[in-house]
Amino acid sequence: MKRLSLGAAAAVIGGLGVAVAGWITHLIVAIQVLTSSTDLATTVGYAVLLVIGIVIPPIGAVHGIGVWFGLF
Repeated sequence: MKRLSLGAAAAVIGGLGVAVAGWITHLIVAIQVLTSSTDLATTVGYAVLLVIGIVIPPIGAVHGIGVWFGLF
C-alpha cells in the first residue's frame, strides 16, 4: 500500500510540474509574439490569449502544452 501511495504522489507532483511548465511556456510564447508581431490581428489575439491564460491558468497550460506538440 505504501508503494501505491508513493506512486500516486509522484504522479500528482509530475502532473503539477507539467502543468506549471506548460503555463510558463504559454507566457513566454505569448509575450514573444506580442513583442515581435506587426500584424494587429495577431497581436490582439495573443494579447487576449495571454490575459485569459493568466486569469484561468489551465487554459494557459493547455496552450503551452499544445505549443510543445506543435498544435498552436
